Parts: sequence; structure tokens; C-alpha cells
Amino acid sequence: MGILQLSTRGLNPLGQTETGLAVPTLGARKATFLGGLVVAAVTLLTGWKFPSLSQLRWEGAGVAKIEDVGSSEKP
Repeated sequence: MGILQLSTRGLNPLGQTETGLAVPTLGARKATFLGGLVVAAVTLLTGWKFPSLSQLRWEGAGVAKIEDVGSSEKP
């Protein structure tokens, strides 16, 4: 929930600020492209800096395993 709150409440205003500052100078199309490049660069940098993130799995309660997804047993 913390990551969800950070991404929806914390990062959206940051992106809106970048877009609001870039649109008057670059135009809407170029500002959108620039925002996409920034997101892609941060994503690639994070993946490069923390390669163990790709092996992150949550085995918490209520999470279906891959083997359980196709099973449709009725009681």
C-alpha cells in the first residue's frame, strides 16, 4: 500500500510539474516525449542498479501460485 500511495499521490504531482514547465517551452508533444524518456531512463537505471528486483516474489496469504491458476476444482 505504501508503494501505491507513493506512486499515485507522490509521483503524479512531480510529473505534472515537469509537464507544466515543459509544455510552454517545448510544446505538448515534445513534453510528453520528454516525460516518457525520463520515466524510461529512471526505470532502466533502477533495474541496472538493483538487479535483484527481477527475482522479487511475494508469497503472502491469498496470492495464487502459477500452478493454482488453471485449477478449477469445485467442492
